[in-house]
Amino acid sequence: MRKMSEIASEISKISGDTKKASKEFLSAFTETIISGLINDGEVEVKGLGRFGIRTRKPVLGRNPKTGEKIQVPEIKSIYFKPCKEFRQNVKK
Repeated sequence: MRKMSEIASEISKISGDTKKASKEFLSAFTETIISGLINDGEVEVKGLGRFGIRTRKPVLGRNPKTGEKIQVPEIKSIYFKPCKEFRQNVKK
């Protein structure tokens, strides 16, 4: 797994821009995706894929220690579905 600073260094090498500018770009990019998910529930980045939010319904669960039935509330989770080109490039 790469750290944000390592990704920013790679971006600066490719773009020829400074590391500071690359860090700012990467930070703005992630903030844009997060705010898009909060506001719209889905963000699509051409050439990369689609980020979205799924909501799992509440279910009746069981406490494994006591056997007591408990209500598990609905859960929101984030998913990423890569586009076709992205999947093909990763498989190479």
